[in-house]
Amino acid sequence: MLGLENLYIPGRASAKQSASKAHSSAVSSNRHSVYNESRSAQGPTFEPPSVDFERIVRELERRREYSQSIEKRLPDFEKSLQDSEKELRDLEKRLRDFGRRLRDNIDERAQELPRLLSHYCPDCDEQNAPARTVPTPVDVGLIARDDARSLQRLVLPAIMNGIACDALPDTMSTANIMTKAHAISIGAAIDPDARKRSQFTNACGTSFDALGEVVVDVTFPSEPCKIWRGCRFAVVEKCAAAVIFGDAFLRATETLTKFRSRLKKTSAYLPRKLWRICYMDAPLRQLSCAIDHRSVRANADTGSDVDLVSAEYAKSRAWRIQPLPEDTGHVILADETVRKVAGCVEVPLTVANTTISNTFYVLDGLVCDVLLGDGTLEMLDVFNRYEDHFVDTNLNVENGICHNINWQKTVDRRLEQILQDDFPSRTAAELGGARFNRIGLNLVSSEKNARAWKEAFDRAIHLLDDREVTAQVRSQRAMVKQLKGNELEHARRQELERKEKHRRKAERIKQERNRFLGIGPSTT
Repeated sequence: MLGLENLYIPGRASAKQSASKAHSSAVSSNRHSVYNESRSAQGPTFEPPSVDFERIVRELERRREYSQSIEKRLPDFEKSLQDSEKELRDLEKRLRDFGRRLRDNIDERAQELPRLLSHYCPDCDEQNAPARTVPTPVDVGLIARDDARSLQRLVLPAIMNGIACDALPDTMSTANIMTKAHAISIGAAIDPDARKRSQFTNACGTSFDALGEVVVDVTFPSEPCKIWRGCRFAVVEKCAAAVIFGDAFLRATETLTKFRSRLKKTSAYLPRKLWRICYMDAPLRQLSCAIDHRSVRANADTGSDVDLVSAEYAKSRAWRIQPLPEDTGHVILADETVRKVAGCVEVPLTVANTTISNTFYVLDGLVCDVLLGDGTLEMLDVFNRYEDHFVDTNLNVENGICHNINWQKTVDRRLEQILQDDFPSRTAAELGGARFNRIGLNLVSSEKNARAWKEAFDRAIHLLDDREVTAQVRSQRAMVKQLKGNELEHARRQELERKEKHRRKAERIKQERNRFLGIGPSTT
């Protein structure tokens, strides 16, 4: 053998290498195929992510540099924040000082205002010299008479138990009052204790009792931060106004004087000229004024829509009473009783140096001579301009012909006596000329005693007539709608008996009244 096996032949070597490579490739391919098959059996395959480490390093370096720059500037930021907080504290202090100075300035000016107004004269010019012409008097009474459908009046917005309402400021009520329905609507608990059931008297002398009392906190919308805590309200079954703030509350809060901005005007819809008269109690003070050039003490009633005079007072002044149309001139009293005025008179009203032409409506049975309503009181601004013209009333001192009946409860007791056929003797009237007063004692003169009996007689007659009219209406309605045959005949006999009983009762009272007054037996 020549050893040709180890002889290098280029073509041959390449062939062997190719065969070896082909074999290796086949083996590798086979291995990959087996691996992929096994991986496919195990689940999906994921290619490893392509990571750019250089980019990550650069980003980390950039963030490190940014953090270092922030750390360097952080002390400056903290110092700036401290400076800002200091400036804010200084600003708050200056603001408090400004508010304190502003309040002090307002108080000083408010104290100076009465002194400036004391030299004010409505009939003088800017130099306090008499003006050449006097302004034409304004007839404020005609506001209520001409504008029957809408009447501007003042109300006092208030918030009780979180519920807002428009209350009536009433200087002729010594207590705060609300209706039972309103007390329930605001969730107030009514205390029915008999000791807290106040008694009130309407403008015509009829008494009515409260059901109890509620205690609530009161705020005004214009002063939400100021709370009047523990305000007591007498609760009544019905009233001409849902909520009434009485004279004591109004004077304590200075609502009618210093803080009149709490009040607002509202248009009250008054169908058929139904005017509201919320007289609730005898006055604690009266306004000294003159009507038709004669001095008189008038009750200032912000709860009244119109100005009134009693029929007795109008008769004593011999005024000509102008009648009103039949469907107009009705008033609703505090207990929702409706009365009709007898007419009106137009006479001058003078308070201090101010005179206006005014319309007064004549109400029969009014418990005072003169009652000035909200419109006149606001127009004259009597609670600010004429505060010194108010006179505190003394229940034991008589005021001439003034018909201010502060002894209304006495009249009520005598009315009950008359209705029970317990009549006075003639001696009570004969002592009418003997006047006496004892200051500090709750005594009434004999003349006033006789006048009280006379009014009790008149009220008894009116009360019987009212009861009879009511009974007739009920009886007629029952006969028309329900009764037939024998029942109807029986009802008619009962009605005749009731009418006869009423006639005899009224006739007896009239006879006793005339006997008491010494004018002989009644013939009507």
